[in-house]
Amino acid sequence: MSTFRLFITFYGYFFLSAILLTIACLVAFWNYGLETIGPIFQFKVCSLGVTVWFIATYKKKEFFYFRNLGLSPGLLWTVTLVFDFILFGSLVIFTYFIKWRTH
Repeated sequence: MSTFRLFITFYGYFFLSAILLTIACLVAFWNYGLETIGPIFQFKVCSLGVTVWFIATYKKKEFFYFRNLGLSPGLLWTVTLVFDFILFGSLVIFTYFIKWRTH
């Protein structure tokens, strides 16, 4: 199995909560504007911290699967969180251009 598919499989554990948090942040950003970017970012970081703790606690047996295929938990989390923040940042910028550039 390719490494990329392993990362996608791991991101599947994380996907629903990450997307729901991103949507909540984008709704707040859309409704309240650019001055909420700091609190939105803090909310995203804190809630992702709770999500990471939850997944690491309740899915610890699944980490053996990835470790046996040569991927450490640290690498899995790094790639997953970097991808999620790139996606989050891209969506915030996209939302900014849609709302404030079209008016």
